[in-house]
Amino acid sequence: MDFYEAKAPLIMAGVFIFVAIIAQLIYLNRRKSCTEQSVGVVTGYDMKVSYSDENIEERSGMTYIYSPICRYEAGMNTVTSIGIYRFRRRKYNDGQSVTVFYDPNNEKKFYIKGEVPVSLFAFVMLVIGAGLLTVGIAAGLHLI
Repeated sequence: MDFYEAKAPLIMAGVFIFVAIIAQLIYLNRRKSCTEQSVGVVTGYDMKVSYSDENIEERSGMTYIYSPICRYEAGMNTVTSIGIYRFRRRKYNDGQSVTVFYDPNNEKKFYIKGEVPVSLFAFVMLVIGAGLLTVGIAAGLHLI
């Protein structure tokens, strides 16, 4: 198989990575609507189980992901809600005061100041996906 015959897998891999990372960046962008600030208290965590092959030996492949539950004042209301981001570890202690940003149109939607899930990985994968896509298209057009 010469280089030009490999163009379809390159294009498909590039499109897949590109779309997956765009979806991740949209996920990271969910906090834009959270414009109002308040002081909140972490009251606990919402815990979900995520299965992954990398932890198959320990805990039977289960990984726990956590999202903080906070109580805060939003306008005239006291709100207790689950944060919009999930993490592999508990980042805050129960009872800890935190600064929250919430959506004034949906007061239960919030994130804690400083919470930004993995973004460097998303950027690197976006560049790799765009590169694969470009090489695949260039090979298809016999430009390289």
